Parts: sequence; structure tokens; C-alpha cells
Amino acid sequence: MKTLVKDSDSDSDIVKRFKQEIEILYELKHSNILKIYEDGENEDAYWYSMDLLEGPSLDIHMRKEKR
Repeated sequence: MKTLVKDSDSDSDIVKRFKQEIEILYELKHSNILKIYEDGENEDAYWYSMDLLEGPSLDIHMRKEKR
């Protein structure tokens, strides 16, 4: 799940980009791209859910690659 927390300082451009990301992910169909299942909004955040990718985080992977 990916979320974007709402607050009084939220930049409307950030929210717009997050919503565009959701629209693009719904359209993309490729074996190397996670499938998006659902998106929504509540009083605290915008969010979307996607496939679970097993394994280490991207941060850990990138650190290993730098060595």
C-alpha cells in the first residue's frame, strides 16, 4: 500500500502527481510492474493498494549494488 498523508501544508501539485501516478498504474500492463488493485481517500490520506513484492526493500537492494 502506498499513501500520501493529507495535511494543511499539502502541496496541490504533489496531490495531483499522486493521482496521476494512480491513473498511469491502472493503465500499465507489464510483468515488471506491480498491479494496482484499489485506490481511495479518507480524512487522513490518499492511498492505493498493489501486489505484494516479496524480498528486501529497494533501499537495501540499492545499497548492495553500490558496493
